[in-house]
Amino acid sequence: MMAQTRPEQDAKYEIHHNYMDLQMDLEGCERVQTARTFLTDEAGFNEQGDIGFGSGETGSVAYLGNGMFALFLAEEPHMPTLS
Repeated sequence: MMAQTRPEQDAKYEIHHNYMDLQMDLEGCERVQTARTFLTDEAGFNEQGDIGFGSGETGSVAYLGNGMFALFLAEEPHMPTLS
């Protein structure tokens, strides 16, 4: 997908129960981060789409660039595509 980066205040952590999430920058760059804790927001978890959004306490932060990738495991809260 072609993703636009966004400021952290415009983003939420996401989580998947069944699948891992691979973020790879073919060109450009982004900041990604994980959460130590996770609280699902009021919308709940979408079982069909295997995705939920929420908030949490920031854990690790990484910067990706051309050809770099991050693999987030199932159940690992993460926030990709940050500027």
